[in-house]
Amino acid sequence: MPIYLSTIADGRADLAQRTKIAECITEVHVDVTGAPIQFVNAFFSDHPDQEGGFHEVPEGKAIVVSGGIRAGRTAEQKAEIVERITQGAADALGCDAEDVVVTLVSGSAANAMENGQILPEPGSAEEKALKELDLSFGKAI
Repeated sequence: MPIYLSTIADGRADLAQRTKIAECITEVHVDVTGAPIQFVNAFFSDHPDQEGGFHEVPEGKAIVVSGGIRAGRTAEQKAEIVERITQGAADALGCDAEDVVVTLVSGSAANAMENGQILPEPGSAEEKALKELDLSFGKAI
């Protein structure tokens, strides 16, 4: 966690564009929240799958990004995440920001796992210790 699920309008994005969006999502989430980079997950689909969490792209829109993040983020942090991911996706896809839909849903850290471990609360000493380990695995694809 966080998990960002992006549904892209059919035929709207190539691998390079998806890579830019994944890098934007990762950079924005880490920059705004201070969460360790290895916690950020970005997935893409060209098809809605309600069971999988991928939403239908509304008519006239290019992409829907649905982010599941840990609770405890401020309203200002959430607004910044939405604004910056919206602009990054629009830039990557060459569309207007109005063609991008970004939503966030918060869940308790106690209900999320990473590498088989319950996640620490945002900003806790445990989270800071994990961040210092620098367990990043390279760039997202």
